[in-house]
Formats: sequence, structure tokens, C-alpha cells
Amino acid sequence: MIFLGELIINNNLYDFSNGTGYIEKDWGISFPSSYIWAQANDFSNKHCSLFISIANIPYSIFLFKGFICSLMFDNKEYRFATYNGSKILNYNVNTNNFNIKLKNKDFILHVYSDSNDCFSLKSPKCGSMKNKIKESINSKISVCLYEKEKLIFKDSSLNCGLEIVI
Repeated sequence: MIFLGELIINNNLYDFSNGTGYIEKDWGISFPSSYIWAQANDFSNKHCSLFISIANIPYSIFLFKGFICSLMFDNKEYRFATYNGSKILNYNVNTNNFNIKLKNKDFILHVYSDSNDCFSLKSPKCGSMKNKIKESINSKISVCLYEKEKLIFKDSSLNCGLEIVI
């Protein structure tokens, strides 16, 4: 997303005209019991962005792993999500990194993120700030997109936003 605007801090003007960024809004009184979330738009391909979210979703008396991931490059979106029949082929997560492979009808996406600078922050549970999440704004994320067996896109970002709750 392209942003316009400026910010003044201690009489220093910061101009964000034509800058890239990301804005989100969380709803509800609790975060999922377990989830990963990452967003990056600082790839070497300047027309590339990625977000991924995988969470344990409560449904009635059950939990299921729901997810959505969108990779944008060259003005095309590659979407992987629970609701479009995509599947999780690989899901390895620990407190500072993840290694995930997703598959939809036509493509396979491999996403790897790593951070040595995760900080512990409070997060909501039942309306109170009782839980903790690991968060970073300078994680590394790497993506590889395959069409069948053929690698069609590969790139990395060094300024990825990352949240992990396990």
C-alpha cells in the first residue's frame, strides 16, 4: 500500500510521501491460543509483498488450523487460504522462527522466517492483557513460489513484521 503523510517528532519532520506500509485492525477480546502472523513489503523486487497468518480457530467445541496467505508480485496475487481449498504441507514453528509450505490448486509456496530480536509483549485474553506474544519488526522472511515443480519466484525481506504465539 502506498502512503502519504508526514510526522513531526521533536521538531524533526519525517515525510512518508510515496512510502510503502501496512495497517491492520484486530477485532475481538482475545487473540487465538496459538498463531503466527507475518507481513513484509521490503523485498528486492519492489513490487512484492507478503502476508501470512495461521491460527488455531475455535469452532463449536473443536479447534482447526485456519490460514490465509497472500503473495503479491508483478501485479498478481497468489492466495493460499483455508476457504479456497489450500492445504498446509509443512508447519514447523518455534518461538523465533517458522518454516511453512502451502499448496493451492496450481502453486506451492514455501515461507521461512527467522528473528533473533523477538520481544515479549502483552496481548488480550478474555478482554484483559493476560497473554504474551513474541513480536519483531526486523525479522528476515524468505519466499519461494513454485508452479508445479518449477521455481517461478524467490526473494527475501530483512524488515518483516512477525508475531508468534505457540
